[in-house]
Amino acid sequence: TIGYNSVSCFKQLDGLMKQHSPSLPSVSILSRTMIGSMCGSSVSENGTVACVEAGLLGSPNRQPRKMSNVQVEELCTASLGSGPVECYKASNIVASSGNSNVDSIKVALCSAANSTAPADCYQRASSCVKTPTLKGDVSAKIMLCSRASSDAPAMCACDAPAHLSVGDRVKLCSSNTDASHEYYKQRSNGDILFAKAPVVCIKKVESVYTQFVNAPRNVLGAYASSTSEASVGAKSRLLAMCSYTVSDYPLLTAHCFVNAPTNLEFNDAIILCSNITTGAGTDNDSKGMGSTAGVKSSLGSKPAVRTTPGSDADVGFSSAAANAVMNNMKMCLKALPEWSSHEVSTLCSGADGNVPSEVFQADIKQIVLCGRYAHTALHYSKLDAANICSRDISPL
Repeated sequence: TIGYNSVSCFKQLDGLMKQHSPSLPSVSILSRTMIGSMCGSSVSENGTVACVEAGLLGSPNRQPRKMSNVQVEELCTASLGSGPVECYKASNIVASSGNSNVDSIKVALCSAANSTAPADCYQRASSCVKTPTLKGDVSAKIMLCSRASSDAPAMCACDAPAHLSVGDRVKLCSSNTDASHEYYKQRSNGDILFAKAPVVCIKKVESVYTQFVNAPRNVLGAYASSTSEASVGAKSRLLAMCSYTVSDYPLLTAHCFVNAPTNLEFNDAIILCSNITTGAGTDNDSKGMGSTAGVKSSLGSKPAVRTTPGSDADVGFSSAAANAVMNNMKMCLKALPEWSSHEVSTLCSGADGNVPSEVFQADIKQIVLCGRYAHTALHYSKLDAANICSRDISPL
């Protein structure tokens, strides 16, 4: 079914072709079939039209450009604006690479672009002296940069530990979730701090990950050697934990992981610390009274933490959020020694940790009491009791 926006898109592009086709090369003219296909699949009527205008008519002098109709169709169908064309035209490094598939590479790199950022990212990755294997790997650079909003992914990949493979660098550094980038931009050297946060995180994590219960060995670090399926999976989870794909604030994640209770299971520690979130805003109360520690869980996102930026030089944000989550877990583990790490994590990692501490402790006590009561009096299994009481303490 073709909706109103698709019809409007078709009329605009059809009119555009009728108006400008005399001045366009034949290879650039969009047929009505191509227009119908583009507008039928469009996610943004105005975005598609703006993209086509930029691709075929140029800007600002609106002189014809030598882009084929096929290139424009591939770039603009799902576009939100002129970003894909701007990116395509900025991808000079691809054109100078000598690769025989220049056009297809540029389309793959730029089809989801909102600006020239993917091209800038690709160019930085192509000049990465520290990692020659990344420099020459076209597919990896496209995966790393195609959804970039800056050249941060390339900066991150180039600066990652030398023992990480190209694939590992892409997992750690590629991201379309730049939630904390705007905060970093307000700081001196903010773009660099933002780019290197995943690298700082993984370096800290690799020095402590073996301290947790049932942690794998030799999956990170200069002497990493294990290639078993379980070890590969563990490495992937650690890399993801430090990436912006999973953690909005990798430095808070690292702070949590380094200081988390070591009687946690390895996987539970990853889950706990991947979920740190913060609003990174300035709290009017310098002591943080009334702040809340937010934990994203399968139950939905908890309230974001109001913090005082820069109060922890190492983390880059107030570490109150990470500290509250860790204190939460330590109290639960101590209160429920007969419960497994996974059961305690299920019960307590979804709980809000509130500052001041007396409120925080009261919340945790209620959750712990609920879990005990649901298990001992109502005869739920510990895991079922944990699932119930992490959502609702009504069994009390």
